[in-house]
Amino acid sequence: MDQTISKFGRIDCFVNNAGVEGPVKPLEEITEKEFDFVYGNNVKGILFGLKYVLPIMKAQK
Repeated sequence: MDQTISKFGRIDCFVNNAGVEGPVKPLEEITEKEFDFVYGNNVKGILFGLKYVLPIMKAQK
């Protein structure tokens, strides 16, 4: 966030769409480690992306 503010002065838009697919196989074959990898990227990625950008955008109104 600091680098973006330094370069552009503000943040007006945040597209939070990165994620991973994980293994393509029957559900009963997916391991906990594989599930945690997908969950960690796809859910926590959104959470922490918003955690750091929202205070900046709110302050900008």
